[in-house]
Amino acid sequence: MRLTKPLYVILTLVVIVASVMLVYFQFFARKQSSPAQTSCLANLRLIDGAKATIENEKNMMKGAVVTKDQLLPYLPFGWPVCPKGGEYSIGKIGDSPKCSDPEHSHYQVPPD
Repeated sequence: MRLTKPLYVILTLVVIVASVMLVYFQFFARKQSSPAQTSCLANLRLIDGAKATIENEKNMMKGAVVTKDQLLPYLPFGWPVCPKGGEYSIGKIGDSPKCSDPEHSHYQVPPD
C-alpha cells in the first residue's frame, strides 16, 4: 500500500507534536519548590554566609564550633526564622546549616 504525500506530512506533524509534548511535560512535571521552602533555603544560605565570614575574619579552622551569638552581627536582619516553624541548627564550620523541617533540609555547603 502506497502512502500519499499529504499522509506523510500529517504523520510527520504528529511525530513533531508528540515530541514537543513529551519535552514540555517532562519540564513542567517536576516538583516545584514552595515559597516557604525557597525562603527557608535562602535563610540557610544567609547562615552559611555568616559562618564563612566569621571563619575568614577569625581564622577559624574547619570543624570549629560557632554559636548563634557569634553569627548575629553578620546577619543584617537578625536571626532568620523558618516560615514553617522549623529550627535552624548552625553546625560546625565546614558543615551545612540545617532546618528541622524535613522538607527544607536539602541545602548543602557549596564546594570550595
